[in-house]
Amino acid sequence: MRLGLLGLFPLVLPALVQGQVLVRGLVVSDSTRLPLAGAEILVEGTKTSVLSTGKGRFELGGLPAGRMRLLIRHVGYRPQVRVVTLAAVDTLDLLFRLQATAQSLDPIVVEAPAPVLSPGLREMEQRRRLGLGQFVTTAQLRDLEGRRSLIELLRRLGVNFEREARTGRVFPTSPRGPTEMSLKSCRMQVVLDWAPIDIELAAVPISSLGGVEVYKGISETPLIFERGTDAACGVIVLWTRER
Repeated sequence: MRLGLLGLFPLVLPALVQGQVLVRGLVVSDSTRLPLAGAEILVEGTKTSVLSTGKGRFELGGLPAGRMRLLIRHVGYRPQVRVVTLAAVDTLDLLFRLQATAQSLDPIVVEAPAPVLSPGLREMEQRRRLGLGQFVTTAQLRDLEGRRSLIELLRRLGVNFEREARTGRVFPTSPRGPTEMSLKSCRMQVVLDWAPIDIELAAVPISSLGGVEVYKGISETPLIFERGTDAACGVIVLWTRER
């Protein structure tokens, strides 16, 4: 019987070692029930993480007692988040069943030799084919030139904006609203060509961009962009256009 929408089956067992706080378990494919190697299990808000072994098993030891959120993700599969509560002496066994993401690729029409992409845009294309996040390609941006601003484009992708009372600048906020820990708006991180940046998005012309990536939460965001305190609320990645 499947418990909950996340497909996780927790079972609390007696601690094996006095004073040990341990989370361990198994990561499998939901469709095949085969173990998944290389899945990342991350304690959100910390740098504590581990990869599953070739048999799909993992262990996270030395954890503090209390409530924490576990993020489980693997390339080609939908990420899952699980909230667990650990006692001072506890061992928690978990089973994670990850669902594969549909990878529908756009049809390709060959009209001319493909342009040479920058390293950043090449990596964006790889992530786009995995199906996590939202993407706007160079060709799509060229088609929008003069017809839409960057703010309008991001709104169509589901990003919210709020105006800062002191400066009058607008800043992007997570479409998921306030965080669990605060009633304030959840401000998204903006990254320009790999680097987190405080930039006025309304002043960025679409003609200067070669690609846009939007990740609406920490469960979608690739590890390489999890920088700065705002990354937990989602990340907007902008790539400058090749000249």
